[in-house]
Formats: sequence, C-alpha cells, structure tokens
Amino acid sequence: PFWISFGAGRGPRSSLRCPAPGGRAPGAMEDSLAILPSSMGKQPPGAQPKKVDARKFIPAQKGGLLLSDPKAEECPYTFSDSPAYLRNKKAEEEAKRAAELEGKEETRGFLRSVEELARKQRWEEAFQFLERRTAAPSGLFLVTRAVLRWKFGKHRGALSDAQHALQQYSSSAKAGALAGALACFARICLGSSAQEKGSCSKEMRPLVEAWEHAEEEARRAH
Repeated sequence: PFWISFGAGRGPRSSLRCPAPGGRAPGAMEDSLAILPSSMGKQPPGAQPKKVDARKFIPAQKGGLLLSDPKAEECPYTFSDSPAYLRNKKAEEEAKRAAELEGKEETRGFLRSVEELARKQRWEEAFQFLERRTAAPSGLFLVTRAVLRWKFGKHRGALSDAQHALQQYSSSAKAGALAGALACFARICLGSSAQEKGSCSKEMRPLVEAWEHAEEEARRAH
C-alpha cells in the first residue's frame, strides 16, 4: 500500500489509504461468522409477554363484569409431577377412602384393614384378621370372610358364610346379590346344583347358568 497526499496548501493535509487488491481494506476479517439479529436493540431482553385476545374477556352483556383478568400472568410451572404433591395426593385419597369405609355401617371396622392388607398381597394376614372376629357385623363382612375362607381351603365355612349372609341380609343391594352369586359358584365347584340362582343379580345369573352347564358337560365327558 502507499499514501497519496492531496490538498496541499488548503488546510490540514489529508491522506487516503488505497485499498489492497481485491477490494478489501487491509485488516478486514476474511470470514465473519457473527450475524446480528435484525431486532437487536429494538426489544427489551427476556421473554416477551403473549398477546391477549381481548374477545375472550369481553362480557356477553353490555356492562357485565369481567370473569377473569386479561393481564394475569400464566404460571409456567406445574406441580403435578412433584414427589411431595403425589405423596400428599395419595394420602388425601387414602383418607377419603378410609372415611368412606368407616362411615358406612356395612363396612365399618373391617374392610379398611382388609383392603390395606390385600393391596400389599398379604392375604393370610387379612384372613387371620377376619377369623379373629367373633361377631359378624354385616352381610359384606360375611361375604368377604367367605371369599378368604374359600381361598385358604375352608370350603365348608365359606359356603356357610355365604348362606348366612343370604338369609340374614338378602334385602341388602350389595351383600344379598354377592352372597347369592358366591353360594352358587361354591356349590358348582363342590359338585352340587346352584340353588341360589334366584338371588343373583340380572347380570350374574347368565354366568352362573353357563358355568353350571359347563360343569355338567365336563362330568358327562368323564
């Protein structure tokens, strides 16, 4: 590069640096990777607030009240997956279920404990818990004990509980129908005829008849 002086005698001397061959000034970056956004300096930093659709907040009637604040900020966080939230929610559900079971006369005093043991697959403890009870407070108690007695091979006691529940609590919408179905299935499994089909619910009666028919066909085949 070279320098050209001009304007001699007309004031301060000015100098012009001639560009290097190729049209680029010496020292210029050959490959510039920095690309500045077009909005740089025009918007404040950070997330920009979302535009609110004003039509969602216009009252249906003239002079009506706003049902929500159009300037309210949305919370970007959620606590539905928090371990503490899930733990508290589970405790609330268990407390609600316990209050429901203890608040009903048919399930008070036994079904809550049986459900907790059954959820942990501790069936023998649930069976022993009911066996220690000397009094039968409700028909659902008898049906529950009959199921556990059948599970642990106490077939005679299971059928006795089912028949007792059917005789004493046949008017109960839950205990009567369950006791009738359980007595029918117990008799079929023991090789007898189902005598309590009339006490079964409308949905359960076809199942009892189909099972009884299948057992008869199996006995004939052997």
